[in-house]
Amino acid sequence: MSETQKPATELRIAPDTLHAYVRAIWESAGSAPREAELVADHLVMSNLSGHDSHGVGMIPRYVASLGDDAFQLNTHAEIVRDAGAV
Repeated sequence: MSETQKPATELRIAPDTLHAYVRAIWESAGSAPREAELVADHLVMSNLSGHDSHGVGMIPRYVASLGDDAFQLNTHAEIVRDAGAV
């Protein structure tokens, strides 16, 4: 290999393919299909928007949080107190 050639260290996955992988990961983890779809939407879009720190690279941390019971699937936020702007 010459000095001008660099080894291929970058793997590119088409967004639709990546979305399918991410969705499958969350469905396998126990997410409802709609929740898995939404999570995949947001994680892949983060990467496509240039916000890699909030994209699919977070999946290992999220999966670890599942094991620690710090992260729960198929739950939704609810308002427990409405105090205006706080």
